[in-house]
Amino acid sequence: MSRLAWTPSLAFAACLLAACPSEPEPKRAPPKPEQFEDLGLIFAGRSARTAAVEAQLRPVLDKAIGSGAYEIECRGDLCKLDATTADRDWYQRIQRDPEVRRALADILFRGHETYVRAKAK
Repeated sequence: MSRLAWTPSLAFAACLLAACPSEPEPKRAPPKPEQFEDLGLIFAGRSARTAAVEAQLRPVLDKAIGSGAYEIECRGDLCKLDATTADRDWYQRIQRDPEVRRALADILFRGHETYVRAKAK
């Protein structure tokens, strides 16, 4: 029985000599909850409704989700959006629709809650 000699490739040899780290990189710790703002608490802590922001967003959301297919409550520029439609594709439409993207600064889906932040006019 003959023995085969193992010869490393040039790439592997270069890795051994210089490029590859000797130890794997340590895994990063998951982010701590306090690193993220809890929008539900921020929303609840804000003052009264902002009807002007709601009126600004309604025409855009009517086109993307459907008139009467959602409820919106804004407090300042932060709004809670509750879709009442059985259509589950509404969340994709508000992310992809260019007109909605121009009207909103941020969209956050968290569980069954959806928060949007209106862009200042």
